[in-house]
Amino acid sequence: MRGAPPTALRCRMASRKRWMMSRSAGAKTATAAVAVGVLAAASIYVFKHAILATLGFARGLESESEAARVFWTLTIPTVGGAIVGLLSRYVLGPERHAGVSGIIEAAALWGGRLRYRRMPLKALGAAVSIGCGASLGPEDPSVQIGANWGSFLGRIAGVDASRMRALVAAGAAAGVAAAFKAPFAGLFFAAEIVLLGQVTGATLSTGMLAAAAAAAFEHAVAGGAPEFFTPPQVPGSPITLIPLVPLGCAAALIAAFYERLLAADRRLFKKARIPAVAAPMSAGLALGAVALVAPEIRGFGYDQIVAMLRAHPAPSAVALLLAARLFATPLSLAGGFMGGVFAPTLVLGAAVGYLASIGCEAVGYEAVPPRTTFVVCGMAAFLAGAVRAPLTAALLVFESTGDYSLLLPLLVTIV
Repeated sequence: MRGAPPTALRCRMASRKRWMMSRSAGAKTATAAVAVGVLAAASIYVFKHAILATLGFARGLESESEAARVFWTLTIPTVGGAIVGLLSRYVLGPERHAGVSGIIEAAALWGGRLRYRRMPLKALGAAVSIGCGASLGPEDPSVQIGANWGSFLGRIAGVDASRMRALVAAGAAAGVAAAFKAPFAGLFFAAEIVLLGQVTGATLSTGMLAAAAAAAFEHAVAGGAPEFFTPPQVPGSPITLIPLVPLGCAAALIAAFYERLLAADRRLFKKARIPAVAAPMSAGLALGAVALVAPEIRGFGYDQIVAMLRAHPAPSAVALLLAARLFATPLSLAGGFMGGVFAPTLVLGAAVGYLASIGCEAVGYEAVPPRTTFVVCGMAAFLAGAVRAPLTAALLVFESTGDYSLLLPLLVTIV
């Protein structure tokens, strides 16, 4: 054809066009990642305060008298279970994989496409669940909030499947970053769990942008102090790491027992054939009965971790907390309440570490780390065992305490 450019020129023109399109898509993805981080952090901020408001309302009802305490402690989680059951059965509908499992499946098989229109109702269900007394935490819903923002903005921007997948993972990273003020842990969570270790430079940089934006927003509105600040410690000799090895083994065994309890509770609810609405109600009634003896099972449990880090609670109280949370957390999940497991597993690990430090002191072992080291390392080891994410656990607890000297003890205990 007369006047057509030579073949080499046409190839160069096509290559330049593809490069320009890729550059434009990359700019869209980067902009969307920052927006995902900010929107996820803002949504999680509102979500957390909704939980705290519900908890405060429930505790206000219980404070009137002893009879009111017993009545409302049993009634509030039962009513909360009814609300969650009705919401799950008649509004949200059945899901093949709930929570983070659904995000992993969407990222692996469906190009990151999530049903984001359901997310506000899921967040409402989680706020009711945790606020009414379920032994769960805000991080699983926070991850879902971030991932759904990633899917929503990716669809608006019209990115391809690989970039949509990167935005969903970036949203998950932003969720962890905002929930714990831990951007690096959020990034590794997305890489280790959401993307199943299949990470590229593009997905990593997208996650960095979202996690950094989420952490910056969280610092701006809630302050930049770590969640569980501990005074800096002077690193001891290598011999002080020896007691942390049996601590890691103990945490692993109890984490395995926790997983067995969860599986047993799920089988129990399935065999009993309890209707979908009645299952959270029955679980809520049982949780209320446990809360009469151990009210500390309600809420995130961060105040209990702080108490073990900075005060000296009685070992019997910590042992009761450990037993009650071990029973209540699997029951909450199996019964159909909505929420995450990071917060309760951190409390369980802190209790294991605290009791281990008491045991070392009781037998007169002199070369032991400070009690705070036991507590922090117990948190990381139990979380690593429960969710099978050692890097995420190490970085999450490290960033939540802000103490670099704890990094080596954390790694020893987790391994």
